[in-house]
Amino acid sequence: MKRSYFVAARREKTIKLFDFSYGIDGRKDDRLSPFNAAASSYNLRLSDGALKAGYGMQYASFPITDGTYLPALPAGVTAKRIYYYEKFDFDAGKRKDRTLVLCDDGYVYEYEVGTETGFKKVDSLSFSSYPLGVNYRLNGEDVFIFATDGGLTVYDGTTATLYDAPEMTSVCVHGERLFVTSGREDTRLWFSDSFDPTNWYVSLKEAGFIDFLDGRGKLLKAISFKDYVYIFRNYGITRLTAYGDQEDFYAAGIEADRAKIYGETVADTGKVVFYLTDNGFYYFDGSSSGRVMRGLDRYLKGVDNSSAYAAFYDGKYFCSMKIRVDGELKNVILCYDDSENSWFLIKDFAFSHFISVYAAGQYKLFFAIAGRRLGELSSNPYFLATPLDMSWESKSADFDVPSRKTLERLKFYSGGEGTITVRSDEGERSFKLSGDGLKNIAVGLKGVNFKISYSTSVAGAYLSKMSVKVNYFSEA
Repeated sequence: MKRSYFVAARREKTIKLFDFSYGIDGRKDDRLSPFNAAASSYNLRLSDGALKAGYGMQYASFPITDGTYLPALPAGVTAKRIYYYEKFDFDAGKRKDRTLVLCDDGYVYEYEVGTETGFKKVDSLSFSSYPLGVNYRLNGEDVFIFATDGGLTVYDGTTATLYDAPEMTSVCVHGERLFVTSGREDTRLWFSDSFDPTNWYVSLKEAGFIDFLDGRGKLLKAISFKDYVYIFRNYGITRLTAYGDQEDFYAAGIEADRAKIYGETVADTGKVVFYLTDNGFYYFDGSSSGRVMRGLDRYLKGVDNSSAYAAFYDGKYFCSMKIRVDGELKNVILCYDDSENSWFLIKDFAFSHFISVYAAGQYKLFFAIAGRRLGELSSNPYFLATPLDMSWESKSADFDVPSRKTLERLKFYSGGEGTITVRSDEGERSFKLSGDGLKNIAVGLKGVNFKISYSTSVAGAYLSKMSVKVNYFSEA
């Protein structure tokens, strides 16, 4: 009888991971996902396909004469909300902008940008809730308007005057009117008299309102975008043509997925609007909407993000929100760069509010934080003086070799101190990193499925152009 023999041949395989731009991605089962899609990733930016040290927070500053940080708030108060008052002083012939801060004692404190005067309490500005804020030029003078359920307060830099107005849940300026949504009459859009946001007397020649009873739900947020007022609602978007006389106003519904919109996450980039729903993230270009960042859907499912909010800063969309990872809720800030269609998550920031401003020739993302200072986003990965933990972990993969194998070698470029760890179902090995340039690490770990993780806490750290070499035996 003739016998047959099978000889196991040793084979090698190299997997190249040149692009880390996927970020955290929960769209597919690990075995179906690309290996460079992250199972988790925090505080590491995705830039040009590389993992790089992410953002941090430093004490806020402006380019003032002595080069110091923004002055401290008076002792005993902490910032809760930040506003920015854009004011041009016609007598002096220059801007005299002011940073306005609502503190936990209910009063507003102001600082005139570019001076060394410090924050001063504005005794006439006191609120029991967090007001909305908007800049407006009234009768040729720049004023700042605070809107609450108690009315509308106009502040001219010296005097604060209270006017009767509808309760407001959002406000925008369009065609020299204020357009506002109201919590008390949640399907009604109010608009002020033209050129006079203090006049809410309803008539065909002054102020007015529009009731929307078309089934799209309550009105959440009104924005002025691309020559129209857009009203984001519980389950849809309405476009309002609103120039000239109110008799000529015209409303039309916009086709959009009937997902529940979180109104405070609506942020306008100038070209497109992004917003979060209970179904995930969307974009809106003025005529249609569509999905973005689907890789986050799994982590957002079933999470109540009614307290989420967003701002547009430095060409990116920032959203403070919650995600659920492995059954645990986490507070994070999403940073989305639509030019590269990449996103990453920031965590371990302690703050109560942030706002994007253009001030003293610079764009800033300011944070209300504990203590007497304000914070601002920085390019160094520290929360004030504390280094942030930055981490990335791949999904589990068998490299299309379902049998036992050996991960022989990792090659990649990295900079700064850090740690790379390889895990399998048979064990793990960690390697300390330092210096800048190509790393070629002999791993020698056996297993069927593998994960690779990277961690660092130093500025300037990066990881790129990784390749994984495995060997295995197959029947010849």
